[in-house]
Amino acid sequence: MGETRSSANFTDENNNKTEYVNLTTSLPAGEYTIGASASDTADNSNSTTGLGDGFDVDLGVSLDPDTVVANQETTVDVTLSNAPSGDVNYALLDDGTNLRTTGSTSGDTFSVTDTFDTGNNFTVAVSPDIDAVDLTYSNNDGASNVSVEDRNLVENYNVDPANPQYNGSATVSGTLVNSSTGDPVTSTTVQLNDTETRTLLDVDTTGGQDGTFELSTDRFPDATTYEVVDTSDGSTVETVDVGAADATVSLETEGNNQGGFDENYTVTAQSDTGAELSNFTTAGTPGNYLNVTGPFDGEVTGDNLQTGNLLNSNYNNSEGITNYSSR
Repeated sequence: MGETRSSANFTDENNNKTEYVNLTTSLPAGEYTIGASASDTADNSNSTTGLGDGFDVDLGVSLDPDTVVANQETTVDVTLSNAPSGDVNYALLDDGTNLRTTGSTSGDTFSVTDTFDTGNNFTVAVSPDIDAVDLTYSNNDGASNVSVEDRNLVENYNVDPANPQYNGSATVSGTLVNSSTGDPVTSTTVQLNDTETRTLLDVDTTGGQDGTFELSTDRFPDATTYEVVDTSDGSTVETVDVGAADATVSLETEGNNQGGFDENYTVTAQSDTGAELSNFTTAGTPGNYLNVTGPFDGEVTGDNLQTGNLLNSNYNNSEGITNYSSR
């Protein structure tokens, strides 16, 4: 008989043979049953009964990524949401019982690396008590499956420049190949899209016998992640990370700056690329921000300054300068 984790006493006050009780305790991974002991008011009839089918507590296995491309060596990061204080044994299995990788960890994370093929079903199984070599799809204290996609992928991928910026240009190139055979994929449309707005920046068709493509844009309209999409199945085969443009900011004042009188302060912001700057936000959050400090007597007000937008901004296209005014 195992250890009792929690217990409670109660009385059937209504004499209706029904009573409810809540048990609260932390549970490590394992199998659990619930039992009850009952007696009448005279204590002359006592019995113990197991209730229900019991339940299991596992280690809570999550995978990143949980979907991989066929026939490509991939590292899968594993997180345990209910990890015990001691060591945990783990195994990567194919078809439920065949061991691919085994190991142990003293923390709540670990990684497994393998070349996943579409002919097998892959599972990451864990347990603090079962030896790694004895773990299977059905014999564990937590498990999660790895999905395998048989799709096209990009080889010889190149982004020029390597670190593009907002409002800048770039050329993206590569070779589209079949992940199972490694053969070039020809006559397939490839697109460069904005991941948030789905705006199409460029399109190309993989050429000739070699499956090569080239995508370019004169201007990235935002600092975000863009995707290279294989339109044959709509999958994202690569991404382009576009960084924020640096900016130079100056502060100009108008008036005599006399105490007790309102003054106008004009903020002029200009990026090194000449891109328009807008949407000022609170300091410490992503984006541009405006912070006003000083020994002010009274309230500092501005056009919608609380929400981060100075609505009376004026962008000068010829000079590439955005002026923001706040009173």
